[in-house]
Amino acid sequence: MEYSKQISIEYDALIKEHEHKISSLSNKVKDITKSISEDEKVLDEFKYKESWLEKYGNSLWFFQYKIKDLVFNEKLPDIRQKIEYQRKNIENKSIELNYIEKEIKTAKQLVQKLQSEKKELQKKSQLFELITSAKKGDTTAQYQLGLNYFKGDIVEKNISTALEWLQKAVNQGHTQAKQEIIRINKINDLESEISTTRDKIRDIDEIISKIGDRIDAIYGTGKYYSEYRPLSMSVLTQRDREYIQKTYNYEQENKLLREKIKTLKEKLNSL
Repeated sequence: MEYSKQISIEYDALIKEHEHKISSLSNKVKDITKSISEDEKVLDEFKYKESWLEKYGNSLWFFQYKIKDLVFNEKLPDIRQKIEYQRKNIENKSIELNYIEKEIKTAKQLVQKLQSEKKELQKKSQLFELITSAKKGDTTAQYQLGLNYFKGDIVEKNISTALEWLQKAVNQGHTQAKQEIIRINKINDLESEISTTRDKIRDIDEIISKIGDRIDAIYGTGKYYSEYRPLSMSVLTQRDREYIQKTYNYEQENKLLREKIKTLKEKLNSL
């Protein structure tokens, strides 16, 4: 148990370190994104000035009617120089932003990897401690180990091994283990019956499919006969009638088998 705790502490420290890095980088992304947005607004203002200077130059009308909205102390070359500078500034910040976002992605992947490794090592540690206790005769450990083998928790599912450990616990008077063995046997019986029933359905489906294209074509006639009236059967040969009846019977049998599976699953879920 102490080893498992130590693993958890060490991995938690690494995970916390990288999560802090992610948080810090995420805040930086927000700041840069905000800065780019502000720079783009300034760039739009410069472009607006540039378009008016290109259009009207130093005309008297422009200064009379537009001076109240914008103050143009710069000349056109100066404006264009500022536009170019602003564009490069935005471009550099975008490159930095892209780099930071890649860093965040890498850090998140590393956190996921560390969490996965931590979980896997904890499982192995728990299993080792559980097996050690079970072998020493601890009935609770034997019972828990049996459940783990049955459910596939922290160990690969193995029904026979599960029953072995549960039986060892029963031999030492563990009542829950005895009840669990009864439950597992019921589950196995139901699952086996479901599997057998599914095999029967599959076999019947294969038989139906092998009846042939001609019988498939007249199956609608047979269904019409069985559900409504026998008039159309008079045009069919005896062999056709037999195949139609067989198909109908197989369909009915499959229907009953599917209902049986439904009932068996309900019983299984109740355990």
